[in-house]
Amino acid sequence: MKTPLIFLLLINLLYLTAQEQRTTFFTRYDTIPMSWTQAIDYENNFLRVYSSSPIGFSVIEKLDNKGTSLSIDSLTNYPRNSYFPKLIKTNNGYVIAFSSMTNILENDFMDADIKVQFYDENLYLLLDTTYISLYEDRFVDIIQTNDNGFLILSNKNNISVNPIEKSLNLTKINAQGEIVWEKEMVTDAKALLMNEFNTSTILIISENIDNFERYFTQIDENGNILNEISYTLPLLNTPTDLIQHNENELLLIGSYKKGNDNSLPRGVILKIDTIGNILDSTFYMFDEATEFKKIIKNHKNNYCIIGAKGTASYVNESNYYRNSFFLEMDTSGEILWSKEFNYSSNAQRTILNSLKQTSDNGYILTGNIRILPSDILYSTYKLDCNACDSISCYFKDSICNPADCIRYQNDNLFSVEVDSTQLVNNVINIDLF
Repeated sequence: MKTPLIFLLLINLLYLTAQEQRTTFFTRYDTIPMSWTQAIDYENNFLRVYSSSPIGFSVIEKLDNKGTSLSIDSLTNYPRNSYFPKLIKTNNGYVIAFSSMTNILENDFMDADIKVQFYDENLYLLLDTTYISLYEDRFVDIIQTNDNGFLILSNKNNISVNPIEKSLNLTKINAQGEIVWEKEMVTDAKALLMNEFNTSTILIISENIDNFERYFTQIDENGNILNEISYTLPLLNTPTDLIQHNENELLLIGSYKKGNDNSLPRGVILKIDTIGNILDSTFYMFDEATEFKKIIKNHKNNYCIIGAKGTASYVNESNYYRNSFFLEMDTSGEILWSKEFNYSSNAQRTILNSLKQTSDNGYILTGNIRILPSDILYSTYKLDCNACDSISCYFKDSICNPADCIRYQNDNLFSVEVDSTQLVNNVINIDLF
């Protein structure tokens, strides 16, 4: 009779455990998500890609409508480091582009080439191309042009000369991955963002971090420069995302800090025209340092933004941001509500990287929770993160149910209920500048 009793007790224990922990689950991943892209539509689900660390693979992940991971696959079958991937939907499938690193050199430079992979609608790999450069070539962005080709933006560094020669590089490829033309703009600036608008013109935003200059360069699909504007004031220290506001106006978000003084960064929204003229600016600050990261327009024609906030106790600006927030504002810039992600611990930081609206007018937010044995290094390619968990959260009508937040642990496989105190569902007081 002992054996049946043991099995009955075991079954009962598993049932009780499942009842207590039914609100969410943890799943082990062999990859540690570090660099995320915006989720895009895939059938009734979503796709996103990210680069992992410390191995450096790029992986593609399929999510359902609530942010639950359905599958995850490596984009490469051989051990080459890959960073900062971009996933776009094309007329007949998907394209993923990223930097492929082969060798880390001195002063944080690398042997880097651009890799572009073409997939059909069923995510079957059709073409895998590498564009080899004699110089370090760091991928920035890729867009599809009206002729079904693609335009690739990258930053090139010629480290064989002193001083190092820097340039913005534009590469036009056709639908078969063949290079049509390349154009190089020698500059001290580093490209940050690229976006094409319904005027069939493209706006490139770049920066020179030595003198706070920001450049707005308007080009056509053939890479011809139509207009260029530069600003020497540190009006936008860190541009992070760009969205079309109406036919003639764009919204650019990021963070703002007054020079090199000890003031804290503020979240900033710039209204600009399609060539980069600043029409209006609004500054936002919570009780701590603030940065806006991603912006989308929702079904009510309002704007939703994810960002980061931090404490003034960090002297190094890179270490300001400890937690993340999610907010909605109307078209006048008034914040309607805000939610804070606060896994409050000196050794944890919650970083949201992607924001996507679902078909039921909810939202999926993804990012990671960095558990730090020591302080993290925030330089571009050195992420000292021994334990980074992935998190996916689902929102509906500005209400967050903690049970819908799914956290994927990278070191151990276990299940645990999400404590409702881990998410702060209060409206944060905003000081408008």
